Amino acid sequence: IKTSSLDAVVCSYGTFQNSQKWTIRVQSTEGVNGAIRTEVYNGAIVGSTPVNDGSWLFVTSILEPNQSNISNVLHYINGNLDSASYADSKTINTVLSSKFIIGRRNLQASDGTHFNGLIDDVRIYDRALSAAEVQALFNLGQ
Repeated sequence: IKTSSLDAVVCSYGTFQNSQKWTIRVQSTEGVNGAIRTEVYNGAIVGSTPVNDGSWLFVTSILEPNQSNISNVLHYINGNLDSASYADSKTINTVLSSKFIIGRRNLQASDGTHFNGLIDDVRIYDRALSAAEVQALFNLGQ
């Protein structure tokens, strides 16, 4: 991603109900301002590295294997594990009942969270990537 904004949604899917909405965004609500936040409705984990400096950054959000709580999500920035600056534990119970959307929430278009910047090469895997795989993907873009 490449942005200078706060509170910009990278991607989102699910239902706007308890634990069923999955969103990845740049945030300014808890923890470090400008850091990546992965959230389910009423729960979130926030990284500690601001990603809104206007440069291209490789951002990865991974739910660890056999985990079902948002506090077990790992963030990687440019292939490096990012520590959490905030975590609000919540069981993940997402249901893909709405479209996967890039650049805004699955809510109304006027909610003010459109991504102001550039997004490239969004990928979704059906398994958790290892740290070595995340680093290898980052190196591919160099």
